[in-house]
Amino acid sequence: MAYMRYYRSMLTENEKKAYDEFIKGISCRKEKIELPYVNTDELDRIYYALNYDYPDFFYLDFLQYSYATTSQNVYIDIPYLMSFEEALRIKQKIDEKAAKIINAVQGMSELETEEYIHDALRKMAVYDTNTSHPLNAHNLIGPFLEGKCVCEGFAKAFKYLADMAKLKSIIVVGIGGAMGEEKEPHGWNLVRINGQNYHLDVTYDERSQNGYISRAYFNLSDLEILRDHTIDPKFKLPSCPKNMCPVPVISSTTDLVNYLRGEGSKRKKFTELRLTKRFTIDQVDQMILKKLTASDHNWYNRIKQYTLGNYSLIIEWY
Repeated sequence: MAYMRYYRSMLTENEKKAYDEFIKGISCRKEKIELPYVNTDELDRIYYALNYDYPDFFYLDFLQYSYATTSQNVYIDIPYLMSFEEALRIKQKIDEKAAKIINAVQGMSELETEEYIHDALRKMAVYDTNTSHPLNAHNLIGPFLEGKCVCEGFAKAFKYLADMAKLKSIIVVGIGGAMGEEKEPHGWNLVRINGQNYHLDVTYDERSQNGYISRAYFNLSDLEILRDHTIDPKFKLPSCPKNMCPVPVISSTTDLVNYLRGEGSKRKKFTELRLTKRFTIDQVDQMILKKLTASDHNWYNRIKQYTLGNYSLIIEWY
């Protein structure tokens, strides 16, 4: 069950009572749950909170539910996606994979635990909507058992593992995409490390072809995440005033070449940086070429390949 129930803490007292009754009903596998009266907006907030506080509710369809109201109560018909026995069997398989990750982080610091879980998820699953059931891409089944999911699946998987590791984490939902670009619904995490809150987007940290795992969206401040994310205002989130991302943001061609000039002399295998808008690989290479001097060709010729992620550039060196 959830180690951190942030969204419950943001509900009113009456909403909390309904939230808790829902949990009790689910634990008893009730088909219909009686809640104290809440209006439609309150019920929407409760469902939102349950969905994102409890990623292990993979056997519920939070998009489809029906209810009836009286002056005193609300009666919810629970949309189970599978039988109780099948849910137990699937959870056992999920927990077998999760246990390997959690066993590996024993004794690690909070930051090391976060890094390990982040990398394990990127190795375990790819972004793909083609799961055996459409909702599996959005729940734990996709990343853990089918090796593919969308952003919601990554965010729920991270919180599920963070809960098991006693790491405080929240699922954040909103919109992905910078100003002037195509935008779409998106989900990521907020995580508390050593007393500070940071944004972590496992989905946007795409992996290169040769196994390098991106850190471009690892422990960002509010200011940094808002460059290309918009946060759903339904609930107020904890503030993330500091940035601890190891990947620098480069906003001009001159700064890009200056940075690569220094990186090219270090004999590293990979260099990563964040861009302030999207480019094609050809555009990136042309920008670099226009600023090169004769002495720059030694490091420029060491570039093996570029890999573009979501606003990130990974360079593999010879």
